[in-house]
Amino acid sequence: MKKASLCIGAFLVFILIIGVYTAQAQADLTAFDGFWMKDSTKFRKVVLAGAAGSTTVPVWGFNEAYKGYTCMEVDPTNAGTINLYSYDNYGNYVGIYGYLDWHSGTNSEFLGLVYLYSDDGFEYDFAYVTVINNQFTAIPGYGTYSEGDRFDTWDFLWSGKIPKRVPSDIYAVACGWSGATRVISSAQKNPPAHRGYPQAGSTVVLP
Repeated sequence: MKKASLCIGAFLVFILIIGVYTAQAQADLTAFDGFWMKDSTKFRKVVLAGAAGSTTVPVWGFNEAYKGYTCMEVDPTNAGTINLYSYDNYGNYVGIYGYLDWHSGTNSEFLGLVYLYSDDGFEYDFAYVTVINNQFTAIPGYGTYSEGDRFDTWDFLWSGKIPKRVPSDIYAVACGWSGATRVISSAQKNPPAHRGYPQAGSTVVLP
């Protein structure tokens, strides 16, 4: 009888431990919903090659670099994932979307996995990312571009931060899980107009 009680007790403790671990492993990233990230993307060691099975000889390509803004949205029913949508400095969607999945850490500082895709399905980028003090830094990952008989690949470097101010054209874009209603933190104010970031509706004459 005592052995049976001990077994039952040990089993209950085991279940309790699993329950605590499961509770700790459930991330809630909804605090990032509606924020814009100012990000930088770099492709390094670009290789231009052919599709699988082709006779194309690989050659080195040129490095590439892009800067812009990424809208972060979090579905409350899938709170461990931040949905990402990329825009240029003028508020134009550039056809790149993706996900930042929580891997370990807390709800505000964590290790995650970022996946980026192009709308046409040709480009794919992946990396592990640290999120610390609203700074997003990728451990160099990899990217690919596959279309027809073409296959390119590269080292993928990605970083970003949540700025205190965003350009007016970015501010005008709806961002946040609420959909049509823009959800932007009051901490992100409209910046003054300057070259490259015109006020919405204004005309800018470049030299």
